[in-house]
Amino acid sequence: DFLTEQKDLANRDWISIRGKLYELDDFLAKWTERVRSEEEKDGVAVLLLETIEEYKKAVPALKFCRGEGWESTHWAQLFSLLRFPTKGPEAVTRENLTLEHFLDRADLLIEKMDDLKTLHAQAQGEVTLREALHQLKVWGLDRRFSVIKHAIAGPRGGSVSLIKEWKDLFTEVADNQNLVSSLKDSPFFAPFKEETSVWEDMLSTLSDRLTHVNAIQRKWLYLQPIFARGALPQEQPRFRRVDEDFQGIMASIDADSLVKSFAQTRMRPDHLNEMSTQLDLCQKALAEYLEEKRSMLPRFYFIGDDDLLEILGQAKNPEVIQAHLKKLFAGIHSVVFSEGAKNITAMKSIAGEVVPLTEPVGVTEAVESWLADLS
Repeated sequence: DFLTEQKDLANRDWISIRGKLYELDDFLAKWTERVRSEEEKDGVAVLLLETIEEYKKAVPALKFCRGEGWESTHWAQLFSLLRFPTKGPEAVTRENLTLEHFLDRADLLIEKMDDLKTLHAQAQGEVTLREALHQLKVWGLDRRFSVIKHAIAGPRGGSVSLIKEWKDLFTEVADNQNLVSSLKDSPFFAPFKEETSVWEDMLSTLSDRLTHVNAIQRKWLYLQPIFARGALPQEQPRFRRVDEDFQGIMASIDADSLVKSFAQTRMRPDHLNEMSTQLDLCQKALAEYLEEKRSMLPRFYFIGDDDLLEILGQAKNPEVIQAHLKKLFAGIHSVVFSEGAKNITAMKSIAGEVVPLTEPVGVTEAVESWLADLS
């Protein structure tokens, strides 16, 4: 009876029974109780008890032989430890492996317990590393830039793609860098060193480039409309060079929106850094220019940089003048222009009161000069 039940169980293929080892525990528990309940222990009973005890000692080792997610090298090590034949008619393979093969090697399972435990830990560690690298591969093949079309100010017009959702992008890159860093701490890292190194370099390059492009995009968005209006003629060539480079980079991202591709794009090491530096110089020149104008007419401190630039860039445009005068002068809501808008002849309050000027104020390109005359 014992051998019949054992055979039914042992003939089960290993892949199907490895997750149901409790069936083997139940079988051994049942036969232990049955044999021990016999009043007279004959030779057969003793033999059965010895066999059952050996199997019980071997069961913990079976848990290290499950092989879930194992590579062929791990299986080869297992077969070698348990001395399974791998050639000839009796050859054991993963396909024909059964519980019987292990029960027949119960003595070796007990003897090699520590080796099997080490093999299991190594296999599981490598499975974790492999899954992490697979996760990185999927991200690299799937993650694309989220872009939005932005109209370019100025006579040339057109549009350029701008990157949005920066926060998510930076978070994902940082998470992936942390993941790569954690892989290097694993004791089973050696077989994955080369692949991990490639990812480490790529993510480092990507993080650096994204940080620069983020800064360049913000500065470009602020400066482009200003320079498109012709402000700071002496700085125009500098800005134009950066503008062309920036639009070229965004066009390449538009053509291939994979985030990973951006890290692999051939680029001079300091190219983005130089672009950012050039924009900083443009911004500095602009700040100095605005500060100079404010020192000439302190009322300019009442308005922001954008409004001031609009006034300076369109000093003779009546609509622009009307829009900003109320911010510069507490008592003026609007002014009355002469025919042709060459002179201001009167000022108006919000209630519609009109105060004619004894001397008309001539509107010229030197905005700070005629505003001082108006004051």
